[in-house]
Amino acid sequence: MSDAPTVDVEKYAAWFAWARDALHRELDATHAAAEAAYHLKANGGTSEDARAAAEAAGTEPAGLDAETMAVAEWAAWARSNYGANAETSVAVARQAVARLQETHDLDAATREATAALGEQHRTEPSSPPSNRTAWIAVGVIAGIVLISLAAAGLTSATNVDKSGITHPPVGPSATMDVTVDPATGNVSVRATGLPPNTSVFIFVDDKRQNAVPTDANGSLVTTVQIAAGGDTISICLDDHRASCPASKFVTRP
Repeated sequence: MSDAPTVDVEKYAAWFAWARDALHRELDATHAAAEAAYHLKANGGTSEDARAAAEAAGTEPAGLDAETMAVAEWAAWARSNYGANAETSVAVARQAVARLQETHDLDAATREATAALGEQHRTEPSSPPSNRTAWIAVGVIAGIVLISLAAAGLTSATNVDKSGITHPPVGPSATMDVTVDPATGNVSVRATGLPPNTSVFIFVDDKRQNAVPTDANGSLVTTVQIAAGGDTISICLDDHRASCPASKFVTRP
């Protein structure tokens, strides 16, 4: 079993949702921020100090187990897509992660979670543990959900094998339009239909270019550069190219 300390998953999931929406970091860094905030608040710190700890956190979580991280990601998906409250979102997330661990069938887990959430009364997503009631958890989580854990028990966050990863569902594929400047090789990329308020990753062929945040409508505008010939530009939800809802082959004379 994991040596990671016991975590109140509901409270951690709330901090994860806040960190994802407020800080717009990559997935591991989002968990690191949520972990820092959670532990400071759990040890008697103020919400303001917890937010400061999150902002100062590193890029990797230090003591989280893989299941807690996966549950937090699915809970955030349930909250942002269905307005599920904290208790319901965590309950559905636990069921989804258990289903994935058992079957590795993302479609089945998604159907079951969607059916469960569809039976719930829709409410506004609950805010993170904070005195600032204006915060509302928004945006679709495109974060990574772990579907295979170590056979002897849960692995620690620092030993997670990222080759076996999948994602909560994110809805229909995005649309992407590009404009190429033949002289410079600059390509203007415009995309819609992406998860709102989420950092996505731009690739040219298999080379990652940058991370770009989407706006509240799930749209983005950015610029990349291509060489002469042809390249495929992809917009991915992770930096491993495991889920890329939009891609386009672009040529330059």
